[in-house]
Amino acid sequence: MSSSGAFLALHPPAPPRRLTHPALGGGDIINVNNSYTREPAPMGVTDFGVTPNWTGYAYATPEFQASATIHSLVASSSGSAGTDMGFQLNVEDVVAGGGSTYVFWIQDVAFFDTSVNQMTWEDNVWNLSAGTGALPANSLAGNGTINSGTYYADVASAYGSPATLTEPTTIYARVIASNASGEPHVGFEYNDGYGWIIFDNVTFPFLTNGVNRGFLVSGYQYTPLGGYLDAEWDMGGPCCGLSQTLGRSDVDMSLSYWNGHNLQAVRSAFDYGANTGESMGNVADQFGTSNSTGAVFGQAVNGSGSLGPLYGSSNVATLRVSTGSQSSGVLQLNGVDAPYGGGVANFTIAPGAYEVNLTANGSYEAGTNVTLSAGEFLTISITPIPRFALQFIAVGLPPGTPWSVNVSGELLSGRSEVEGLFLRNGSYTYVLGPVPGYSPTSYGGSVDVNGTTRNLTIPWTQFLFVAEFVAENDPGGVAWNVSIGGGPPVATTGDTIRVDLPNGSYTYSVGAPSSIAVSPASGPVNVTGGNALVDLGFSVAPGTLAGTVSPVLAAVSVDGASVTVSNGAFSVLLPAGVHQVVASLTGYRTVDRTVTLAAGATVTIQFVLNATGMLPGTGDGGGGTNPWSLGGTDTLLALGAVGAIVVVTAVLLVARRRPPTTTPNSP
Repeated sequence: MSSSGAFLALHPPAPPRRLTHPALGGGDIINVNNSYTREPAPMGVTDFGVTPNWTGYAYATPEFQASATIHSLVASSSGSAGTDMGFQLNVEDVVAGGGSTYVFWIQDVAFFDTSVNQMTWEDNVWNLSAGTGALPANSLAGNGTINSGTYYADVASAYGSPATLTEPTTIYARVIASNASGEPHVGFEYNDGYGWIIFDNVTFPFLTNGVNRGFLVSGYQYTPLGGYLDAEWDMGGPCCGLSQTLGRSDVDMSLSYWNGHNLQAVRSAFDYGANTGESMGNVADQFGTSNSTGAVFGQAVNGSGSLGPLYGSSNVATLRVSTGSQSSGVLQLNGVDAPYGGGVANFTIAPGAYEVNLTANGSYEAGTNVTLSAGEFLTISITPIPRFALQFIAVGLPPGTPWSVNVSGELLSGRSEVEGLFLRNGSYTYVLGPVPGYSPTSYGGSVDVNGTTRNLTIPWTQFLFVAEFVAENDPGGVAWNVSIGGGPPVATTGDTIRVDLPNGSYTYSVGAPSSIAVSPASGPVNVTGGNALVDLGFSVAPGTLAGTVSPVLAAVSVDGASVTVSNGAFSVLLPAGVHQVVASLTGYRTVDRTVTLAAGATVTIQFVLNATGMLPGTGDGGGGTNPWSLGGTDTLLALGAVGAIVVVTAVLLVARRRPPTTTPNSP
């Protein structure tokens, strides 16, 4: 760690200087010479609330920002300070709560080791309210700690500090007063060339419904402990009330405050501070300006100097810009951006010529040229060039569909029916972005804006693609149809059905005569930015042969192949045509029938088998014909799709012979 770090670790900062001043009467102003009358002193830029003409003013602000552009800087002391020094942004924050008002000294401090160009940041808070100036443990809360009950400190070691700087460079310090949830806040920030860092946020939890009234600058009163209500941006010793000597220096120091609309350089400034005990010798602090940027600053160089006013209204200019309907945006002074709000901006700037431009969202709105002389207060108005609405109205898209249009490089997009922007009078080109499944009449064109709202209707048409269903192996002349998603069928007697569909996933089903089998007869069809093809296999439908057989244990075969018989019933799909059906069972006469099936038709048949055998007590005579068997062929019981059943039964009537009469023998 650098020697700056050593100071931070070993030595507390010097407390604010305490002075005893009599109460000021009405119209009296403070004495800015009570603390220091010559070097060494804290040197830089200070707003005491006093003009170089020794008139007073006062204001409160929520923000101070300070900068130091270091072209070269070497500090060297024969004492404890070594090559270390400090930059201090010192202001007084006024807070109120619980029926009381308090003043706290706020310090945003950069410790700089000029031998190695290493910078470390710290903040301090002191109590300047009436009393002893003690700081109880519960009075402040933040990233740091309260030390010895007298001051609060936090080192920005967890936020990119320390950092090594390369000259030339510019550093910034910023403090912001705010309120949140009944607690006053003070934010501490810095930028050492690596971007803005918020390294601490201090609150005042001891206040009940506390209010932060901001940083007060007043030339009419002192703090309760006799110090100054001022804003200081000083160079001095590194800490502990040490004094440092400037060896070689070219540093431009400036101090700005938030005026309610924009950051503005303080209106009057002295070249030395008063509240801090760290000081700097061998400093010549001179008034400096830059007409290229408008900046006014104190230019600290090494050499013999004196304490006094740095600048005031007689050697700077004040520019007030009103922007009319453009309530916020960015004003550019010779190309330097100055964000503003509230329709007004005020600048304390160097005398000279300026190009003043108004921009909003990076777009030029209006501008003018001005020339300012020392001591001049100039008010100008920059009225934005009128803009008129250009609206694109999408027609034909389902509600909520996202769409976009690029208008001369500015992209509009959304899901509403109307998308628009405000443009100056002129001719503009536009290009529509694609919308899946839809197309406009034209994807681009030009449109004129001429002093009034312009509405441009964009019709969108849904893309339709062909879902083609093809009947493969179509036997010809078959009437068939396709239904999409349960909708009305589209029919044909040809081999192809075409249906126009937008992008999406659908289901289909095919209708055909019972004599025709279709595979697959239903399924999905997906349309994704192109035509969809579905092949359907057409074939002659089989017929159904169903029937019963008795006895139920009998076997049934069709064309020599066995079929399953369950509890005397059977059903089998067969190609259309002539088939031979046989029913058989041991001990029963086999029945053989010829059946003709039409495609898709159903024929029902019933078999009743007759038993074979002889009369009781009679043999077959050694292989002769059984006189009790049925002669001829069996009868087909049922044929045809209507399932009519006819049973022909042969009945054998057996005549029984009477036995002969026996004559009894005579006695």
